[in-house]
Amino acid sequence: METVERCLTDAKMSKEIVDDVVMVGATLSGQGNDKVQELVLVEVTPLSLGVEYIGEAMEVAVPRNTAIPTKVTIWMTTTKDYQFDMEIKAFEGERARSIANICLDSFLLSGIQQAPRGVPDISICFELQANGILNVSAKDMITFAEESIRITRGNSLSSRDEIEKMIEDAKKYEGEDEQYRKKYAARCDFEEYFCQRRDNINNNTVSFAEIEKAKDAILKAFQWLDNLDASKKLAEVDEYEEKVKELTDAKKSTKWIG
Repeated sequence: METVERCLTDAKMSKEIVDDVVMVGATLSGQGNDKVQELVLVEVTPLSLGVEYIGEAMEVAVPRNTAIPTKVTIWMTTTKDYQFDMEIKAFEGERARSIANICLDSFLLSGIQQAPRGVPDISICFELQANGILNVSAKDMITFAEESIRITRGNSLSSRDEIEKMIEDAKKYEGEDEQYRKKYAARCDFEEYFCQRRDNINNNTVSFAEIEKAKDAILKAFQWLDNLDASKKLAEVDEYEEKVKELTDAKKSTKWIG
């Protein structure tokens, strides 16, 4: 009960107004009475689970406090043209950057569809069993290439003090992490925009010279992005927006659509 009371305090909730509480592994149902008539323990994930993507970003698949067992699938794609393989790193933690979290394990998915960046569809599945075993798998939906790994609780944080410190750090650096997430979202929007423009180039009826000019502008945008990714850095949000504006302005000066 001490744990539940502490959670209610953290959530700024009064025990008198709570009918049902699901938090930190416990479900309370008072049915309107002063005394708790029923106590049902529900095991939950102590920290969020996810994968590293594009440099050091943490893509969350299973949020913290998700009831166990659970199975979640997220989607990823390639970040380089004709990329053949992809390293999948599973992490546990609450920070926006993977390096501030705990790496549980990793594996390599080979045999990815040979295509321009952004084209392949790769599913990443997190299946957390009631016994605490975590299965992480990755599959290319075109080639059907698939790899997986099994992670036991021995790979993750086991100390309650360590888990609480991770949660406290996430609160402490909440502002910093929010700024990182905004930059990361802008980076992803930027790449998606240029991938769409690339895919639509051949649908235009403009001259060959104008098409080549557009291709060159897109190539330079990807090169700029690749240099940032290689340094594991993110640009400011307005820098991504300015690059998009440059291409938009170039389109306005021609008959290029898309």
